[in-house]
Amino acid sequence: AVDSFPLDFNEPETLNITRYEEGKAPEPILGAVVKQNGKQVSGEISVSPGTPLSMEIFLDNASAPVYGLQVSYMHVTDTGKQQETIIFNGCSVDPYLFDNFVTTDGDVLSAKFR
Repeated sequence: AVDSFPLDFNEPETLNITRYEEGKAPEPILGAVVKQNGKQVSGEISVSPGTPLSMEIFLDNASAPVYGLQVSYMHVTDTGKQQETIIFNGCSVDPYLFDNFVTTDGDVLSAKFR
């Protein structure tokens, strides 16, 4: 239940601000890793179609408490000329091929894909 204001509550029309405060948020650094069988892969890998993989997207430790993450668009490519959209408006285009991103702690987004 929401508490209501007391009947004699009166908000002033003018507020006297006596303090000035300025701060800066850390510059966010985005990271992404691809894992196979729970182990990070690096560089180019060759896998058979249907091989289960996962992708994790995260922020550095300094900016993670300040910022949030959202994957609204993602495409994949095997050459500079051919590409395919796999995430559009935050949703997987083909959940069988690439799951929607989920989070358990709010700091790391993860998705399984084949």
